[in-house]
Amino acid sequence: MNIAYAALTPLVQCGPGTAKLECTICDLFQLAQNIYNFVIVFAFVLALGALVWAGFKIMTSAGDPGKYKDAVGKIRTILIGIAILLLAGFVVDLVLKVLVGGSLGPWNKLPC
Repeated sequence: MNIAYAALTPLVQCGPGTAKLECTICDLFQLAQNIYNFVIVFAFVLALGALVWAGFKIMTSAGDPGKYKDAVGKIRTILIGIAILLLAGFVVDLVLKVLVGGSLGPWNKLPC
């Protein structure tokens, strides 16, 4: 997934003011997919910032075991959160593909 693509793709791609005036059920699923893509990109950017911050906290712990342990705990929590995010993404993709009737092919591609 491209960050620029997720940021520049309109969430709603049908209706007044768009090239496609009539909305279908596939457009609803595409809306859900677009929201999912936006949330994933936003969450990864936040996770990256949090990892950098936790790494900074490790570097500035100055040998204090409490600060070091706290920062390592934050990194562990962030990595667990990323794993949950990816697993949730797989579940969302699976549900959307089953509802639309597509194969379990490449992520984030709906067969509509």
